[in-house]
Amino acid sequence: MMDKKRILVADDNRHMTETLVDILTYLEYEVVQVANGADAIRETQQRSFDLVLLDVQMPQVNGIAAFYAIQKIRPQIPILLMTGWVQNRELEQVRQTGAARVFTKPFDPEQLIKEIRQLVQAGSQPTTILIVDDDPLVCNALKRQLIKHEYVVDMVLRGRDAIEIMHRRQYDIVFLDICLPDINGLEVYARIKKQHPQTIGIMMTGFGNEPQVKQLIREAREEGHVCLEKPFPVEDVLSLIDQICRD
Repeated sequence: MMDKKRILVADDNRHMTETLVDILTYLEYEVVQVANGADAIRETQQRSFDLVLLDVQMPQVNGIAAFYAIQKIRPQIPILLMTGWVQNRELEQVRQTGAARVFTKPFDPEQLIKEIRQLVQAGSQPTTILIVDDDPLVCNALKRQLIKHEYVVDMVLRGRDAIEIMHRRQYDIVFLDICLPDINGLEVYARIKKQHPQTIGIMMTGFGNEPQVKQLIREAREEGHVCLEKPFPVEDVLSLIDQICRD
């Protein structure tokens, strides 16, 4: 069974929100609704969405300000701005960037449905994963399993290589051996997190009984990291990735 695509609707017009929620629920999307831009920003900080619908005129934080904030938090999420204004300078600037679609109210429901489906489909990207482990056998075995499930996977053998590759691109999830020869996994992830705060780190180790590694595992768990003991069932890894993607 396919997971439902999740859509955030932000509009302070109760009637409009109820109409949109009814349409989207009928189309079998999972829908989260809020009534202002500030709450829309908070929702995208807490979890990811496949599409965000923003009314331009909202209290506290308007739709255009929320658009720019959400773009910084989760740049991959497609955004559709809804407005009753035909002419607006700020809106025209957003439209010219090509970073969001603008839909004028009142709208044709069929046209809106078509637009939503196109945006959700265009925004659906495979989860990207980086494996960092100085054991090439572990890297290759885990990579093969993840590729089978249509994840996009890269691997490196050193902590410094992981930091370097993260300068060039962002990954959704990083699997890190906690005891790397050059920089330990916790330090590597701390550096990655500064540049890519949305990237999730998962620690791994095959030396959980060694005192130094025990201390690192303790620190990892205190910081809220998952720490997998090698060898681990691939089913556990897939279940963990699925949960991260849902959140």
